[in-house]
Amino acid sequence: MSASPMTTESTVEEREAAYWDKIASELTDDDLRRQTVESGADTQSRLELLGDIKGKKILDIGCGTGLWSVFLAQQGAEVWSVDISPGSVRATERRANVQGLSERVHCSVQSAVELDFPDGFFDAVHGQDIIHHLDPTEFGKEMARVLGPHGCAVFSENCANDPLLMFARNYLCGRFGIPKWSSDDEYPLTRDRRALFVKPFARSEFRYPDFRYWHYLDAKLFQYKVKPINLFCLGMDKFIYTALPFLRQNSYRQMVFAADPVK
Repeated sequence: MSASPMTTESTVEEREAAYWDKIASELTDDDLRRQTVESGADTQSRLELLGDIKGKKILDIGCGTGLWSVFLAQQGAEVWSVDISPGSVRATERRANVQGLSERVHCSVQSAVELDFPDGFFDAVHGQDIIHHLDPTEFGKEMARVLGPHGCAVFSENCANDPLLMFARNYLCGRFGIPKWSSDDEYPLTRDRRALFVKPFARSEFRYPDFRYWHYLDAKLFQYKVKPINLFCLGMDKFIYTALPFLRQNSYRQMVFAADPVK
């Protein structure tokens, strides 16, 4: 999430914090107890890239309300959960508490590009929808700094590869009754910004674990409420992923993997 020439990074972070504070404040303890990480290709790909995390020190950066922080702790990791939103961090603490994992989930409010951790402290970093909020160069350097020499970073991110999806996002969402799910300061992750993020690492990989395209037509226009349309959109996404693999990069979701930071 790069700032415009007339906007300081701290001002952007303040707006983002306020935006996510509001969302976090709406969650009840029952929500935090009931919500779980969805099974599927995205989750499977994250866990595969992270490797064996039992007993490992994991940074969940941009933790939001802690869904993945708690899930990683349930897999045996010791998790440090960081977010710029105080409300989100409080929600993460509450979620860990109601799930009986407060001793394995350590929460703090911090800027993702100025972390209060020693060099090489973590075995791995996990994040969801966070790279595209930040200056990719500075964020990549900070992730490389806090990771050990053979550490890895795994991010599930949105994706700006498809021009038609970006046109719909820019000109349709937030208008004509079509919901907008993003703050004003963010934009999906482009190839150029992704390349800047992984530059401080010796290895990197980009995956598209499933195809999310028609899925968003259903979500935005029909809210999954019309079963024939829901089945059609699911079927189209599955067909394209299987039969037209060269189109996978046009999915609205992508996985970013970076490992072996160059110190």
